[in-house]
Amino acid sequence: MVSIEDEVRAQRPYKEVNNTAALTQRLDEMLADNPSNEFRDTLCIVTTEPIQLDDMDDDLKRELAFYTNAMQAVQAAQAKLDELGVPHQRPDDYFAEMVKTDAHMARVKTKLIKQQTDAKEAEERRKARDNKKFGKQFQAAKAVERAQKRKASTDAAKGLRKGRPDAVSAELESAAGSGGFGGKRRRTDTGGNGDAGGGKRFAPGSRDAKEARWKRTHKDKRNSKESATDGSGFNSGKWSAPGKGKVGAAKKGSAKQRPGKARRQQARRK
Repeated sequence: MVSIEDEVRAQRPYKEVNNTAALTQRLDEMLADNPSNEFRDTLCIVTTEPIQLDDMDDDLKRELAFYTNAMQAVQAAQAKLDELGVPHQRPDDYFAEMVKTDAHMARVKTKLIKQQTDAKEAEERRKARDNKKFGKQFQAAKAVERAQKRKASTDAAKGLRKGRPDAVSAELESAAGSGGFGGKRRRTDTGGNGDAGGGKRFAPGSRDAKEARWKRTHKDKRNSKESATDGSGFNSGKWSAPGKGKVGAAKKGSAKQRPGKARRQQARRK
C-alpha cells in the first residue's frame, strides 16, 4: 500500500539535506561568542546515545525516541547544574505569576460577562416576539372557549325548563314553602318590569316599568286634575282667629315647655 508521503514525494522532487559542514561552522561560531564555554551560559547538552530507528515512518516509535533522548539530556543537565551549585528546582513555597496581567484578565472577564448578557437579552427578545405572535391567537381561542361554555350552559338551562316545567315549578314551590333556598327570602315579584303577583307587564325601560319594579308606594307630589280641584284638606279658619296661631305662643292644654340648659343647671345647684 502506497502511503501519502510516498505519493507527495513522487509528485515533486524530494531531497534530504544534512549539511554537516554548515552545522559545524554554526556551532563553532556560537562557541566563539562565549569563550568561557561554561555550561551555565550555554546550557547545551549533547546526548551520548544517537537516535536509531528501524522504521522512520512509524510516528509512535519516532516520538518515543525523541522523548527518551530529551529525558536523558534533562538528567545530564540537572547533574551539571548540581555540580555548579545552580538551583534548578522550584521551591515548595514558590508563587508563579500568571502569564497574563490582572488588567488583561479583567478585560477578558468583562467581555465574557457582556457575551452572557447579550445572549440572555437576545433570548428574552425572542420570547417576547413569540408571545406577541401567538398572544392574539391564544386570546381568540380562549374567547371561543368561553363562548362555547356560555352557550352550553344556556342550552342546558333551556332544555331543563322545556323538558320538565312541572317538576321545576314544584321544586320552586317546595323550596319557597320550606323557607327558600338556604333560608333566603323568596322574591314575590314577577320580574324587573312587572307588578307583583303576575300583574300587568310593561315594556322594558318605560317609566311604568320602572315604577312597577320599584313599587312606588309614597304619595305622589305631582299635581293632577283631581288634586287641583280637591279642597278637603284646606282649613279656612285656622289662621283667622286673632291671637291664635302666633309664632312662639303656647297652645292650650299642651305640655309644659322644657327649660333651657342654663336653667336646668341652675336648678341642679339649688
